[in-house]
Amino acid sequence: MIATLTARFGHRGVWLMVMGTIWLVFGLGALFGATGGSDRAWVAHDHIPDQAQAAAWLITGATAIYVGHHGRGRDDWLGHVALYLIPAAWAASFTAAYAVWVATTILAAIGWVNHTAGYERGWYGALIWAVIVAMIRLVSSWANPSPALIPTPAREEQHVE
Repeated sequence: MIATLTARFGHRGVWLMVMGTIWLVFGLGALFGATGGSDRAWVAHDHIPDQAQAAAWLITGATAIYVGHHGRGRDDWLGHVALYLIPAAWAASFTAAYAVWVATTILAAIGWVNHTAGYERGWYGALIWAVIVAMIRLVSSWANPSPALIPTPAREEQHVE
């Protein structure tokens, strides 16, 4: 099945459709409350209402799927940008919350503040989402040749002298 899909849409197109589907699942999870609540007061994206998060995931996922269906050789930058937006924001959100925790931990150790703030485990979320951003960037750099430029056995036989 994957071979059939990649023959029709190319590797980048199938990537966009698969990742877009994952984004749709994230969106449905946010829409139906599967993500649960959060006690991470310093993680900025946790303050976005579930409906808004769901809409963001659903719109960007649907965009990636739509662009992926364009097939090989077509300009698919919009699909990759759509995939990039939320993970980049989540990585920044976790990074900021962790940075606040590090800073207030240092300040508490030297006696300038009475307690820490931020999110102690923010490094973990930041790392996961940063790796996803890196994956999206990697795949967006892959060649996306036109079907006419992809060698097939029939085309290779024509060039034999």
